[in-house]
Amino acid sequence: RASLAMMRADSLGPASPSLIIGDVACATVRDDQFSVVRRADSIPDGFLAGKFDFKSLGGGGGKGGDVMGRSTCGAYFVKTLNTTDGGSLLREEFLKEYVARATCGQSLLAKIFAVVDHPTLGRFIVMANCVNPRVKCWSRLYDLKGTADDKTLVEDGAGVVPAHKRFYRLDLMARECFG
Repeated sequence: RASLAMMRADSLGPASPSLIIGDVACATVRDDQFSVVRRADSIPDGFLAGKFDFKSLGGGGGKGGDVMGRSTCGAYFVKTLNTTDGGSLLREEFLKEYVARATCGQSLLAKIFAVVDHPTLGRFIVMANCVNPRVKCWSRLYDLKGTADDKTLVEDGAGVVPAHKRFYRLDLMARECFG
């Protein structure tokens, strides 16, 4: 699969050294890979030019606490990429496998279109909004990741208190095992 992604990278055009996010030129990180995802979805490099304001960054409702914002068109999210998540995402073996899976046409993975360095605010991930932007309210919303944390963000239309299932929270682990 990784070799297929590399073939696509060669045939779909070069990586971009920077992208305009809103009105800010941001240096790209590993765009040799993320440009493949953009090209596979016919996303031009100027997809967020004039469509994002870094002043809109705020709590995203996720359990990690990283700030995020939605593009003015509603199609994309820009989220802080913390060091831990960045280390995993940008690891060579993982990144190539992710790109191969995200571009195979048979995946429900969230599409990550870029990782960028803002000149003063730090590193961000740019990803597709997989929920229709016209939907204003959800009865249930889940944060699906490969962790043991409770994935429920919204239940019956109301926000849910995060349940971080760590090894030292034996009460949560026992509940997971024994219902």
